Amino acid sequence: MKLRCSTCGEEHDLDSGEIGYDLPDDYFALSAEERTARGKANTDLCELDGRHFIRGVLPIPVLGENRSFGWGVWAEVSPDAFRRYYELYSNPDQGSERPFPGALANSLPGYPETLGLLLSVQMVSAEDRPTLTVTSEHPLRGEQLGGIYPERVLELMSPWLHAESE
Repeated sequence: MKLRCSTCGEEHDLDSGEIGYDLPDDYFALSAEERTARGKANTDLCELDGRHFIRGVLPIPVLGENRSFGWGVWAEVSPDAFRRYYELYSNPDQGSERPFPGALANSLPGYPETLGLLLSVQMVSAEDRPTLTVTSEHPLRGEQLGGIYPERVLELMSPWLHAESE
């Protein structure tokens, strides 16, 4: 799906439809030396000062399309949930586990503050990151439940689409 951008006048392909964060905000804010001293991280798991994070996808249905826009974000979870996720990381049946609580560990542009929003974390499969569902009352929850139009996808992706021109 392509839409003409009101910011730059160009057509943007929105089929990729996902924005991902490489790290939780608190970990990313540290210098490389502080990260090494205080924690460790890979593409799916992060520990920092005794706190535990897992990477997941927060999907938002796109109205009129047979797909979702996804935020690839981090959830802070309890040590027990982190351990259980790690134990089941390669298990193809991990999706049968009950959801567990988490808190959004990234601040997302285009919304009132999202850092700390309460989440439900559902493991999916060994090939897919967990699905995150906002449980706090927040506009992000409203969009996740009700969906967004393609123009809103373009608006949310705009900071990344235009990053090189700034």
